[in-house]
Parts: sequence; structure tokens; C-alpha cells
Amino acid sequence: MFFEKTPILLKSDFLKFAFKRHSRLAVAARPYHAISLRKSGRVFISANGKSFISEAGTITFVPLGVAYETEILEEGEMSFVHFVTAEPMGDEPLLVHPKNAARFKELFREGLSARDELVSRSVCYSLLSELKNELTPKSIRPPKRMLRTKEYLDEHFSEPSLKISDLAQVAGVSEVYFRSEFKKYYLSSPREYVKNKRIELAKDLLSTGICSVSEVATSSGFDSISYFSQEFHRLVGMTPTQYMKE
Repeated sequence: MFFEKTPILLKSDFLKFAFKRHSRLAVAARPYHAISLRKSGRVFISANGKSFISEAGTITFVPLGVAYETEILEEGEMSFVHFVTAEPMGDEPLLVHPKNAARFKELFREGLSARDELVSRSVCYSLLSELKNELTPKSIRPPKRMLRTKEYLDEHFSEPSLKISDLAQVAGVSEVYFRSEFKKYYLSSPREYVKNKRIELAKDLLSTGICSVSEVATSSGFDSISYFSQEFHRLVGMTPTQYMKE
């Protein structure tokens, strides 16, 4: 899913921008999520091995902490919102051709005219809700094998030895087919889903102030403290030690 629990918005800022043609350039990871509505023009975007072209009328989501490459193919305009949440929202950029385009245009108009932070956050919540509706498959229920496997995953995600091949075996399908089917129903790769579950558990353990960072890394399923710290910082925006202090 785009997000399973309602995110807690810490900050949101609606902006608009006119852009001219530009050759490909690298954009460093940013400390906020971004959702944009392309009004006109065409822009190439590539991140985490995924590439697409954003055209007029499309919605683009780039998560916090994700570096990407972009090339402005045609000049144009866009509206966008930068926002920060208390929890991660995955690490995969999204391109959406909205069915309810008029609703998104209306929300961005409201966001751009917002005079205070509370109104801005309220509009941002509505925008996230609409985007989730666009991304949630309608009347498509996962087959029993996927429900059974997701239940198994939710029980065992903190085990460092857990492999995608194990989950495919529980589902009774090939690993390639399992990856495809999992993403179809849950809009996230199995690896991303496991990582986010582990980070959420790590945040809970760090909040207690009882466990050390190394103990938290091990308890949440990471077999490398350096990798845990790297991913935690990328998804949460601060180091495990900083999070524990705050």
C-alpha cells in the first residue's frame, strides 16, 4: 500500500514552479517527501532503478531520502507539496495517471492558497487520501495464499534469516511470481515491506531508551549495524542515536 496507517504530518509546504528545458542532472536525497501535479511539460525521472516520464496531468511522488536523476524534456509548470511525516513512506517513487484529476487540481489550488500551517496540513492529508484511493486496487482481494503469506511475514519479519524465497515457498509459487503478485496486491515489493516493518519496530524499541543501537538492530532483524544505521537515517531522516535522544 502507499501507506497502511494514517501518517502523522509534521510539516507541509505547497509551492508552484515554472521550469525550462534542462539536460539530465542528479538531485541529492532531500529531507522531505514530495508530491507534484504536472500542469504542462514533460520531465524524465529515474530513481532506484525505476524510470518514467511525467507529463501534463500526472502525479509524481518522490519519498524522503531518495536521490534521483531528472531531465526536463519540455518546459512547463507544476504545483507540488513538500511534506514530512513521523514515519517512513517507503523508498519507491510513483507516477500516477489520476482518474479523478479535477479533485487533485482543486486540492493543489487550496494548498497554494492556504494561509497557515494547519490549513496546509489539512489539505495535504486530503491529498494523501486521494492518492491512496487512486493506488488502492478496487474490489480486488488477495488470494488466500497471499493473505496466508503476508500473515506469516508479519509474524517473522524481524528474523534476520527470513528470505523472499521462504515467503514464496509459503505461498507455493515461484520467487519471481511471488514478487510480482505481492507488489500487485500490496503496492510494495516484499523487500521494501520487510524493511519498513523492521524500521517501525526499531523506532518503537529506540523510544523505550532501554536498548542500545546494536541491540535494536539485531532485535528488529538487521544483521549489520552499519546497514541498519544507514537505512534508518535514509527512511527516518536522523540517525538511530538522534532518534533515541529526541
